[in-house]
Amino acid sequence: RDVTGVQTCALPISIPEFDLAGTFLAAAVDGLRRQGRLTTLARALGSQAYAALFRGEFVLCEQAAEEGIRMTRESRQPRWQSSCLTFLGAIYGLRGQTDEAEAIIDEAERLLGAVTSTPGIQHFRIARGATCLADGKPDLAYEQILPIFDPAHPAFNPLIGTPGLID
Repeated sequence: RDVTGVQTCALPISIPEFDLAGTFLAAAVDGLRRQGRLTTLARALGSQAYAALFRGEFVLCEQAAEEGIRMTRESRQPRWQSSCLTFLGAIYGLRGQTDEAEAIIDEAERLLGAVTSTPGIQHFRIARGATCLADGKPDLAYEQILPIFDPAHPAFNPLIGTPGLID
């Protein structure tokens, strides 16, 4: 709804229509930066990192996540900081930097705190699953991702978990 595209980018990410989301998010990030809306920009960077990750634009994902981490830390937005850390951890994992990936994902999980169900939990599992796959451990990857699709598990959320089907 708003000229920066922030409101309109939520639906494409949710369904997951990452190419369309990427278009909206690029406009949102540019507009928010020009307008000096830094708190919202920090969130948009997290969403941009997420969409870029699943489009295979790993450089953009890393850049958006790193800037998002700095900005969410400064603006005290731990939920969004956790998201940015998770997407950065996924990039490290995909590059085969398993120890670094696990450390970053663990930090993201600690930052989010004790929650039982949130998109963060699904994102942690997807990032860890991708890390396991890149590390040549498909059985462990499967164990990480499968609960997202199990209605009896607290991590259940097939909508958010859909990108995990790729792995």
